[in-house]
Order: sequence, then C-alpha cells, then structure tokens
Amino acid sequence: MDRLAILLTPLGPRFFDAAAAARAIEMIGSHWGEDRDPRQDPVYLALAAQLAGESGAMPQTWRIKGRRSGQFSTFWRWLSQQGEPFGHSAKTLPARYINVSQFPIWSGLYRRWLEARRDFKPIFFIHDLLPIEHPEFFRLGERQRHRARLANVAHLGAGVIVASALVKAALDDHMRAFDRTDLPILAAPVPSVPIFSAPLDQSGECVPYFVCCGTIEPRKNHLLLLNVWRELVAREAPPKLVLVGARGWKYRPFVELLEHSPALRAHVIEVGGLTTPALHRLLAGARALLMPSFAEGFGLPVHEALTTGIPVLASDIPAFREIVDERLLRLSPTDPQAWLTAIENFLRKPIALRVPRPATSWQDYFAEIETFIGEV
Repeated sequence: MDRLAILLTPLGPRFFDAAAAARAIEMIGSHWGEDRDPRQDPVYLALAAQLAGESGAMPQTWRIKGRRSGQFSTFWRWLSQQGEPFGHSAKTLPARYINVSQFPIWSGLYRRWLEARRDFKPIFFIHDLLPIEHPEFFRLGERQRHRARLANVAHLGAGVIVASALVKAALDDHMRAFDRTDLPILAAPVPSVPIFSAPLDQSGECVPYFVCCGTIEPRKNHLLLLNVWRELVAREAPPKLVLVGARGWKYRPFVELLEHSPALRAHVIEVGGLTTPALHRLLAGARALLMPSFAEGFGLPVHEALTTGIPVLASDIPAFREIVDERLLRLSPTDPQAWLTAIENFLRKPIALRVPRPATSWQDYFAEIETFIGEV
C-alpha cells in the first residue's frame, strides 16, 4: 500500500513520502528530547533534586518550566517548506485520507479543500465530545468549534476512529442528528508507547510522592488534590505531589492557592516539558498516579501508569470504568475525604513490586486500523 504524509501549512497542503515523513517524526522527537536519557535531562534532574530533599524542605521553586516552543516554530516553518505541494494538480488516486488529530476539522477552508478532493475517503480521529457535553470546562467558543468539527465529520466522513466505547456511543448519537446513521466508527484504545513497559532500577532515596498528569485546567480537578494536600502538609512526613502538565485555561484559582500557601509550595511541584522517558522514570518511583478528573474521553496517563506497574487512584467516571485492572481504584471526584483516606493508605503500605502490565502492541493496533480503513 502506498502511503503519503500530508502536512497542512500556511503554504497549503504539503506531502511527504514515507521515508521523509519518518525523518520528520524523528526530528520532531529529537527536538523535544524524546531520545534523551532522563539522567541527562535538565528538566528531570531539577525535579529529581527536589524529590530527593528532606521532607518539608522548601524547594527552590514550586514550578519547573519545560522547553520553550519558539525554536520549534522555526523548525515547523522549515518543515512545511520541505514537502511538495499537494494541490488540485497533484496526482489523484482513490485513497483513504486519515486526519490523525482534531485539527483543523472545524475550518471552512479545510472543508472546502476536502470537498475538492473527491478522490479521498476522509477518516477522522475524534478525541471526545467533552466541549459539547461539558462546555463549562472549556474556553469560550470551544463548544461552537466542536459542533462545526462534528458537522464537517458528518458531511465529509467515510469513517471515524475513537479511543473508547464511551466516545463511540456519544458520537453515534450526535451523528444521528446529522442523518449519518451509516458512518462507521471504530473504537480502538490507543496503546502506551513501549517505554512504559520497560523495567527500571529505582534505587536512591526520596520522599514519598504522587503524580498527577494532565493540562492544568478545571476539568482535571487539580483543586481537589490541593485541598487534600492542605490536610497532608499539616501532618508528620507529608508526601510530595508532582503535577505534570502545561497550564491550559481557567487555572487562576489553582495558581492563587499555590502562590499564597507556603506550606503547599513546599510539597507541591508543578513541572512542564517532561519527555516521555522522564515521565516513565517519574511514574516508576511514585506511590500512585492520581486522576481526579470530572470527565475524560480516554485517559492516556492512566494506561501509561498501569503499564508502568504502579497503582492508580482515578475518578469514578464512565471512561475509567472501561479499564479493567485490580490496581485501579475509582473514587468520586467530589469526595476529598475519600481521596485523603486512599492516599494515606498508600503511604502506610510498603511499595509493591512494580509489574508492568502487558500492553497492546502498536503492531496490533495499526493492524486493526488497517482493517478498518480497508473496509470503509
């Protein structure tokens, strides 16, 4: 099967052959440090230094910033100039076109481009329907943008790929409103990358710590964890809380609470820009991953933590009920006392042997995708 990669740029659609696309992906990974050993990664080393300190010691900063994206913008502009133009004059073939993100499905310009490419059968990847189902957690206008995205999927789509049965059911309902009862939808959980299955030697002393991974925004419910930690820091030998993720939107209450609480700043570390190898190493030493989200479509960090071999405390919400694993404990996202009790239980218990969970292989995942796109 012939394959091309298409990059939508300000210069118009550009295409790359498979070898050029693989090189571009390697360069992007290298830019973000994905090929770097965490023990030579300054972001991870700054985090590890704080975790190695004595319990209660004030860290130099509660926020460790990651890599800047400015240089990546320059690289992105360069990359967009390397591909060949993919306009109306390009060779036309009956082909499946897979849009692997939600960008820029809402765009009228994008819709017109696809309408002109009648040699394509478009297949879209949809993360979730949360901007429509829970607009209170998103930026103003995101609900309308997502409605436009779904309208274009209904108008143009030959198929859709999602990551959970929950999203498939919700998308089925919305497609019926557009009279698209014939739209094939594949629910295929996205595998963790192989590094999360790799064993690690976690020698060295550090204070007990927990990890929460996700963009800092209201839906992720970080405020519940900060209120739990307000209780924990008043006790003897409190654990650390590591918040992994960039600041997204509507995060001012979170920041103000941390900025005005020296006790919390001494035990809560916010870190952005961790590479995948660094996140794996961080998870491997944690007592548990904490995911108190109000809503999710899939929850990749939960799968990554379970694949690493650590337990997870997560919200009792539909997306996480699809995950069957004895190390996953589900709690109400509105019950801080239950979270406090569960975290204290993990502190009292000795650390269990880390046994990575067998993960679905990328080969099996893409075999399922290939079968699906061959049938639409």
